[in-house]
Amino acid sequence: MADILGHFLHLRPDQHGLSWRKPQSNRSEAGSLGGWAQFNSLVPEELAGKLAGAAMAAGISRASLVYTAVYWFARYMRPPTDSMVIQDDKGVSRHD
Repeated sequence: MADILGHFLHLRPDQHGLSWRKPQSNRSEAGSLGGWAQFNSLVPEELAGKLAGAAMAAGISRASLVYTAVYWFARYMRPPTDSMVIQDDKGVSRHD
């Protein structure tokens, strides 16, 4: 997790067009129905400070920053290698 977050902060894909993603809370009705679960991860204190600073500068929560970083990594850096269909941001299905 620390590698993903550190790489995200180094490359800052949000400054190159990546939209911030907002995670659903498992405590909300939508999050509960969607099967969302809370995920906690420990990262080095220095990285945690950088994440908090980046989130504050962007005006988003740390949860949104981390969720966006994990989404970015899974979607663009290490996408699934099988031929599953993925919806792009415009709702068009394509095979990756």
